[in-house]
Amino acid sequence: MKEKIVILGAGYGGILAANRLAKQVNDIEILLINESDFFYERVRNHETAVSGKDHKISITKLIRPKITFLQDKVKQISPNKNEVILNKQTLVYDYLVYALGSTAVSKSENETSVTQYGEAKKIFENFNQDTCGNITILGAGLTGIELAFEWKEKYPKTKITILDRGEFAGIFSDNVKKYIREKCEKNSITIKDKTKYLNFLNGFVHTEGSDPFQSDLVINCLGMLSSDIGKISNLPTNDKNQVIVNSYLQVNQYSNIFCIGDSASVKNSYLRSGCVTALPMGAYVADSIANRIKSKSVSKFDFKFIGRCVSLGRSDGIIQFTNPNDSPKNLFLKGKFAALFKELVVKFTVVSLYLEKVLPFRFYFWPKADIETINSKQNVQHRESVSV
Repeated sequence: MKEKIVILGAGYGGILAANRLAKQVNDIEILLINESDFFYERVRNHETAVSGKDHKISITKLIRPKITFLQDKVKQISPNKNEVILNKQTLVYDYLVYALGSTAVSKSENETSVTQYGEAKKIFENFNQDTCGNITILGAGLTGIELAFEWKEKYPKTKITILDRGEFAGIFSDNVKKYIREKCEKNSITIKDKTKYLNFLNGFVHTEGSDPFQSDLVINCLGMLSSDIGKISNLPTNDKNQVIVNSYLQVNQYSNIFCIGDSASVKNSYLRSGCVTALPMGAYVADSIANRIKSKSVSKFDFKFIGRCVSLGRSDGIIQFTNPNDSPKNLFLKGKFAALFKELVVKFTVVSLYLEKVLPFRFYFWPKADIETINSKQNVQHRESVSV
C-alpha cells in the first residue's frame, strides 16, 4: 500500500516540500491542500498595496504532475486517528506536513494590514490621494519600513508616520539604523518609536503619554499570528499559535506530524518566520520523510543565517550581514546594488519552486550549521559580556 503524505498549506514551504518529496520516492501519494488555488508572494504584499500589481501564480503550475492538489479549507486535525478534517471531506494520512503559515494579524476593526494578499489589494483599490493624505504604519520592522518607502516613492505628497513601541529598525546594527533614519528624514517619513499605540478612533491615532494625531489610514504591520488549527487540534502551541516542534521539526507527541514555516516554533532556537526559513524547512522535511520511508538515517534540521535585506523603495536598499544566530554584524551594503540584490532574492524564492518542480534532482540548498551549537556559543558570549 502506498504511503500517503498530506501537506496542509501551499505557501513557500508547502510547495517546495511537495515537489522535492515527489521526485525522491516513487510509490507514495502526495496530497497538497490549500484554501485558495493561487500561491501568493507574501513578501511582495507591500508592493501590491501601493501599486495594485498582482503577485500570484496558479498552484497547479508550480507543482509536479504526481502531486494531487485539493482546494479546500482545513477545519481540524485528529492526530490520534491520523485524520485531517476538511470542509468537503476527511483525509487519512501516514505523514502530515503542517504548513498553514500566518493567516491573521492582531488588529482592530478600524485598521487594515498587508498580511494577506486580499487585504493588501483592498488598500490599493480604496486609496484616494485627494482624501488620504496621512497614513500611519504600525510596526518598524522589515514590512513596515518597506511599505513606508514604497508608498512615499509612489505618492510623495502623502504624509507617512511609522509608529512602534520598540526601537526603530531594532533588528539592525547601529550604523544601519542610522542610515535608515537618515533616509526617512530625507523622504519626510516621521518616526515615532518607543511609543505605545492604543487605538485609532474618529480619524485620530491615540498613543500612551502623548497627544493624539490625525490619520486617514492605519496599516498594522506589528506582526502575524499563525493559523489556529494546531491549537484547535490540541497540538502544542505558543502564544502566536505556532506549533512547537523538536530539532527534527516533529511534534513530540506525534512523530508523523511535521511543522514548517511560519506555523513552526522550533524550541530553544533563533529561527524567525519568513520564506528565509520556510523554504529550507520544506526541503528538509521532504528529505526527512523520504529517508524515513526508505529506512535511512535522519539528521536534525541545521540552519544558519547569513544576512537580511530590506528595500527602501525601488532604487535603494540595505543588505545587513548577520551572525549565524541572526544577530547583526556591522558590515552592510546599501544603495542601488542592495535594492537589486533584494529583488533577485525575492525572485529566487519563486524560481526555487519552479526548479524544484522541473529538475530531476534536488535543487534547493541552504546554509547549514548546528542550531544547538550556535545557541551554546551565543550563551557563552552573552555570559562573558555580562561578567565584563
